[in-house]
Amino acid sequence: MNMPVFDFHCDTALALLGRGFSGNGNLRKNNHHVDLERASRLPGYAQCFACYTSPWENRLPEGITVQDVFQRELRVITDEIERNSDLMALAKSADDVVTN
Repeated sequence: MNMPVFDFHCDTALALLGRGFSGNGNLRKNNHHVDLERASRLPGYAQCFACYTSPWENRLPEGITVQDVFQRELRVITDEIERNSDLMALAKSADDVVTN
């Protein structure tokens, strides 16, 4: 397996949510550390997205819990996988990583 880049931690999901936690980000092209256009130029790339909520615990808008942020992060990544299926796929095993 030729996988020159295999990143096991990425808080891009939180960045894609944006300040209002509404999910306005775009994984295909953005100014964050990870976007699909840049990743597609690599000879091999795998990314493990993390749902990272703790830094917001004391700064969340009224009525939004860390559990809500987690669910929104999970949804934004799921939506991005569907929207960008030409550039990414969910991997649940090592074989999926190789195949995708």
